Amino acid sequence: MADELGSSVVVIHPGRMDTDRNRSFDSMVSGLSRIARFAEDRNVMLGLENKEGTDPENLCCLASELINAIEQIGSPNMRATFDIGHANLTCGGDASKLRDFAREIKEYVIHVHVHDNGGMLTEKYWGDFHGALGTGGIDFTVLKELDFDGVYNLEVFSIEDVRAGRRVLEGLI
Repeated sequence: MADELGSSVVVIHPGRMDTDRNRSFDSMVSGLSRIARFAEDRNVMLGLENKEGTDPENLCCLASELINAIEQIGSPNMRATFDIGHANLTCGGDASKLRDFAREIKEYVIHVHVHDNGGMLTEKYWGDFHGALGTGGIDFTVLKELDFDGVYNLEVFSIEDVRAGRRVLEGLI
């Protein structure tokens, strides 16, 4: 369907672990390898998204684990969707760690998700509340580390938040 619609990237969330993290990771890589071969045949790029580390059952929270998955899949059509909000949660709201995360992942990025949060676990959504830019603690200058000129998707909840976010991004990218 993505090919027929002319979509440049399909974003995929990684798996979640059951009782055995390694087995869950290997199963995810196996399934995504099949999907990547299918995508190759249709000229569709896939962006495997980093997830928030505040949920201990998520896979691919760390840049290193996401890169490992992409490299094991070994498809030119499997890249990364960098979600700055998820990375901020994984980095505990530490701007220096977030900057390092972006530097580590930059050569794999095909798509970017942008939203704000406080960088810590909360009672709702594992802290992943998808706030408007400026409502949390993220230093969005981190996005410059990516040296990326593709699609930035503002994952917020109102058109006003999209407009405000666009103004912030226009000054950065």
